[in-house]
Amino acid sequence: MTEQKNDSADLSGIPVRVLVVDDDENHAQAVADSLTRINCECRVATSGEHGSQLIAAETWDVIVTDLQMGEIDGLEILRQAKQELPDAEVIVLTGHGSITSAVTAMQHGAYTYLTKPLDISELRSAVEKASARLRLIRRNNELRRSLDERFGFEGVIGTSPQMQSIIEILKSVSPTDSTVLIQGENGTGKELVARALHQNSPRKSKMFVPLNISALPDSILESELFGH
Repeated sequence: MTEQKNDSADLSGIPVRVLVVDDDENHAQAVADSLTRINCECRVATSGEHGSQLIAAETWDVIVTDLQMGEIDGLEILRQAKQELPDAEVIVLTGHGSITSAVTAMQHGAYTYLTKPLDISELRSAVEKASARLRLIRRNNELRRSLDERFGFEGVIGTSPQMQSIIEILKSVSPTDSTVLIQGENGTGKELVARALHQNSPRKSKMFVPLNISALPDSILESELFGH
């Protein structure tokens, strides 16, 4: 493992939980020590079996695993991690580098593939980028959950048979590409209904654009809604 000066990354905020799986105990500990210096909280497993147990028992942000081990190898660790910890990023290491093993690891969902002897700066950079990607994914998932809670059909308040009938209509329309006209007096929740429809439609990842038509002259309104 090689290390250059001024190669340390700076992972700010909450420490990144890293599991290092390698049947070479000295190498595994060296990897963990180098990552601890950039605000990673590391745990070492010196066999695939031990790594598998830790994946099943705890939550990890990044898993750094050797590819060539015993009965449970790096690809099995990768498979288990993606099944049990789908958000976790997995970095695969090997001293037996080949295009075939690299492609296989990437096809199974590895974040990246590094060969031994490791360049510490490359390892730290990979962990930093993997953790940044993980934070972004989790932030997006939290945002989606927040939007689902705020603009889901359960947010359309009403227990009367009439309101329940409207909600059922919304549920049946939301998966389709149909154009929907929502009518009602001011303050009755037309925009909330529109947002709920959008949030439960196949286009919920796209932008929702509210338009205040009362502020537009008739000529511009017609152009905005129907084009020229």
